[in-house]
Amino acid sequence: MISKYKPLQQKVTEGRSRKIPFMLNIKVLLGDVVLSIGASFAVFGIIFLIVFGFNVNFNSYKIKSDSPEIHGIIYDIKGTNTSINEQTVLAYHYEYSIPDGKHYTGISYKTGEFQDINDTVVVQYVAETPEISVIQGANTSIFSPLILLSISIFPIIGIALFGYRIIAKTKDLYLLKYGEIAVGKLINTQPTNTSINKKTVYKFTFKFKAKDGNKYQGIIKTHRTYAVTDDKEETLLYDPKKPTKIVMLDTMPYQIKNYFKNTKEL
Repeated sequence: MISKYKPLQQKVTEGRSRKIPFMLNIKVLLGDVVLSIGASFAVFGIIFLIVFGFNVNFNSYKIKSDSPEIHGIIYDIKGTNTSINEQTVLAYHYEYSIPDGKHYTGISYKTGEFQDINDTVVVQYVAETPEISVIQGANTSIFSPLILLSISIFPIIGIALFGYRIIAKTKDLYLLKYGEIAVGKLINTQPTNTSINKKTVYKFTFKFKAKDGNKYQGIIKTHRTYAVTDDKEETLLYDPKKPTKIVMLDTMPYQIKNYFKNTKEL
């Protein structure tokens, strides 16, 4: 919003940098909607992975269709705090003895009333480690290990979004520290296929004259359309080494604009 500012005063020359206060750097990094969404996906996704991970037994993959079978007896049935398709998952405690006479116990899980106490069931076990077993038709844990694969997509997406935005915001910080101030004129607007908070993200192209006297074009993407279209000319920062890389001051936290005003650069 250049009409509100004093005439531009180029205080930063090539090779020098501004001393941006630490808290302003943090506001730039964390004051980003996509970054916050990415962080939320990552944190909550990891929490869900941990919670579900405690209820998954990977020993199920050691039991094959041709694993040895033996008869066992159910001696206790307990409910769990988990329901699948509105049916409570029950824990069936059973005991069995293998041909060499050794006695073992195990727990298998299944929804609904599967068997009763003292019922005889078919137990499959791993020959090399007979303590690993399962009642035929049941599971070795409350949840299948496959559920972790479906849940893991959330922290993966979150970490990817978080990393992408951190890189983008790091570039903004670089421009805040080393960028030259210029006045840009909007020459092109194009919608993208992305939206944030149900608002379409647009690609804006600005034309500006750099300190070297040449004219350049830079592109920014934002869903905050009013911030970069409310004036005929908008204040921007560009990279002296690569002038096509820009950031608009009106897309930054208001404290950033106040900083530039206080340092008499605007």
